[in-house]
Amino acid sequence: MEQELKLWLGRFPVPTMVSSFDATEALIRFSKEAGESHLMGYVNPQSGSIVNRWGIFENDELPAGQMTADYFNEVYRRLPFTLRKDIAAKVNREQRDLRVGLRIFRAGIIFIAAIPVAIELISLGITWLAALLQSVSILAGVYKVANAAGWLKQSTRAKTAAEKQRKMDHYYYHCERNLEAFERLKIENFKRESAEMTRKEAMTLAAKAAEANKA
Repeated sequence: MEQELKLWLGRFPVPTMVSSFDATEALIRFSKEAGESHLMGYVNPQSGSIVNRWGIFENDELPAGQMTADYFNEVYRRLPFTLRKDIAAKVNREQRDLRVGLRIFRAGIIFIAAIPVAIELISLGITWLAALLQSVSILAGVYKVANAAGWLKQSTRAKTAAEKQRKMDHYYYHCERNLEAFERLKIENFKRESAEMTRKEAMTLAAKAAEANKA
């Protein structure tokens, strides 16, 4: 934790607090006193040395100049960021695409609803429309027969989707039969994923610390 504090204050000299967690993301406590399991520090603006202690600094104990928005903007100016207006623009684009999709869906509904009207028109003697609908019906029937008989080669994507659906149905069936076991499985998966994420983060931090020590 002391190495991490030194590393991060070297990169971003803003008041920093370091806490340590185990593989289940529970806080590792070094003291029964609240707050004393956290390491906090800042860079002294006059000497440039690191001031740290086990416990929490009060706001009035920290350098006032390092607690302003302008100071934060200067320290973090090289970090990649996304402006709120850019996020809003992205959301607007996604909503516009959604509206287009809904229009297409509505058009499909209208097309389906128009079939009875087309039948009525056929009854009035519009022969070319009858021939068109008959052709569509025949082609649809041929496709279904060919697909059922296995004459059409299923694409890799379709096979993957079908297998995924089969597994989902299988898992759903067994989960419904034993909900308590399913809840235990979810908790076990969460703990395992959390532990793996913590392990990867620890390896990344250790690598960064090693690089900093070499420098």
